[in-house]
Amino acid sequence: MKLYLISRTDKARYDEYDSFVVAAESEENALKFHPDNRYFEEDDYFIDGEVYKWTAKENVKIECIGESYSKEEKVIISSFNAG
Repeated sequence: MKLYLISRTDKARYDEYDSFVVAAESEENALKFHPDNRYFEEDDYFIDGEVYKWTAKENVKIECIGESYSKEEKVIISSFNAG
C-alpha cells in the first residue's frame, strides 16, 4: 500500500477540506476517496440525492509520499479549515 498526499490547487474556504493523506493500492483508488474517508466507485457520487464532492478534479494534485503497512485502503489524516 502506498501513501498519497492529495491537495487542492484552488483556494479552500472556511468549512472546506484543503488536503488529506490516504493509504491506497494506486493513484486511481486514492482519487476515489473523499477527505472524510468515504470511498466512491463513480466520478459523480450522490448521498441522499446530493452531489458529494470536495473539489473539482482539475483542482487536485496527488503525490506519492511513502509506503504504508496498512492492509486497508483508508484516509489517514485530513486538513479541514473550520470557520
